[in-house]
Amino acid sequence: MPSFTTITSLLAAAALTSAAPSVNRRGAYYVCYNNGFRGDCSVDPCAISWCPDYQPYTYTPVTTTTTTTTTTVQPAPVDNTPVKATAYYVCAANGFRGDCSVDPCALTWCPDYEPFTYTPVNSVKRAAEPEPASDPTVCAPGTGYFQSCSNGFRGCCKGDACGPAGWCPDYKFGTYTPATTVKRTPEPAPASDPTVCAQGTGYFQSCSNGFRGCCKTDACGPAGWCPDYKFGTYTPATAPAPAPAPAPAPVPVTPASTSSDPSVCSKGYYQVCANSAGVTTFKGCCEKDACSLGYCPL
Repeated sequence: MPSFTTITSLLAAAALTSAAPSVNRRGAYYVCYNNGFRGDCSVDPCAISWCPDYQPYTYTPVTTTTTTTTTTVQPAPVDNTPVKATAYYVCAANGFRGDCSVDPCALTWCPDYEPFTYTPVNSVKRAAEPEPASDPTVCAPGTGYFQSCSNGFRGCCKGDACGPAGWCPDYKFGTYTPATTVKRTPEPAPASDPTVCAQGTGYFQSCSNGFRGCCKTDACGPAGWCPDYKFGTYTPATAPAPAPAPAPAPVPVTPASTSSDPSVCSKGYYQVCANSAGVTTFKGCCEKDACSLGYCPL
């Protein structure tokens, strides 16, 4: 008759056997980190979602035998995606912190997870794959280019969002609310050419005495200023203009006009130039500033 000790040992062994997972004697013993499988399997279950010898996530063999018939249950589809080697990253640019199979600091997020979450993209227990998220780094036409700045701005901007302004000028500061469009004042029309004198104001002159403008008489002569204005100013003179000074000795005139009026030039503009002694050095039409150069270059 078996002893009490022998019976106790047999009962303990039976309890341990019932608590252990079902064993498939055709394979090797595996302990898998990625899916939690622990037991014998005919293939390597660590590279897939579960050992195909058992019902998914159980230790029930796929072949069930009864006293009257044998029913073969086909294994559920398994994820054959190989397990990737990972490393731990902490990224300042996008805020990612965790394990990733690639360097996520150079990307918008780790591709092993849903964008800006830590939900694995190949989660076995998901009911259905979600629609892939759009790439936030691809900007719509007219919205500028994608920028990720140390000031916290992350998005599309037509201006420099990382510059001294501290935020994208397309939005209100610190938000993504579009900024109110400010209508700019139209650019003023370019100023007219000061060397083109209005009708009745004479011809343009640039003199060594400092006068530069339109005058009906010789502003570079001995009078020392245009008599149409008060001396040394551009305030119109109220007194009658003084009698013209004696005509200076004739000087060569550049043949640049075919009109009887010497102040009407076909090329350049009419100039009368004098030196500091009041002697006229040039008088005629020239395309350059003859008074500043001292002569008219041909």
